[in-house]
Amino acid sequence: MVCEADVSKVPAVDKAVDQILQNFGSIDILINNAGITHASVSILDLEVLDNVINVNLKGVYFCSRRVGKEMVRQRSGSIINIASIAGLTSLPLPVYGPIKSAVIMLTQILARDWAQHGVRVNAIAPGYVLTPLLQDLFDRGLRDQDTLLAYIPMRKFVMPTDVAHAAVFLCSDKAQCITGVTLPVDTGFLSAGGWKALGYD
Repeated sequence: MVCEADVSKVPAVDKAVDQILQNFGSIDILINNAGITHASVSILDLEVLDNVINVNLKGVYFCSRRVGKEMVRQRSGSIINIASIAGLTSLPLPVYGPIKSAVIMLTQILARDWAQHGVRVNAIAPGYVLTPLLQDLFDRGLRDQDTLLAYIPMRKFVMPTDVAHAAVFLCSDKAQCITGVTLPVDTGFLSAGGWKALGYD
């Protein structure tokens, strides 16, 4: 079953969740994966600001709010918010980065609030994932593949399946004592820290 919904609009989210509940009776897992980004610059116009906030933050909030209500009622469930390394370190993404930081904080707040009800809330912070979107940026010359790889200790990009495997783990019984965490899946990007600035490879 597939339900299309604009996650930035409460009525659309509520309608989709109602349809899912009608067909399946309960929701055990929610992965907030919808997101948009923008060009790497120091500042952006307000239209971009609104669009990114509406999808990347309000979308997570609206979906978590609606599905979380059901999970609290049934006293079980796992929510995974897809954040980003841009929410953990400064990149030239002045809207996307701060919004992903907000997603990480929302993850911690919901995890603390809903733990007593048997609901776990975690986040995944992917690094550079080799999706069609990233490949298109390479093809159009908007990102340089070699430059990015030079800053990644493992010298490879994250694959979509890597993020999926992390989500499966966090939703599984093997992670039954894990809530409120943000798991980087970044082939070592965050661990590089300031090494490049000090002249080390």
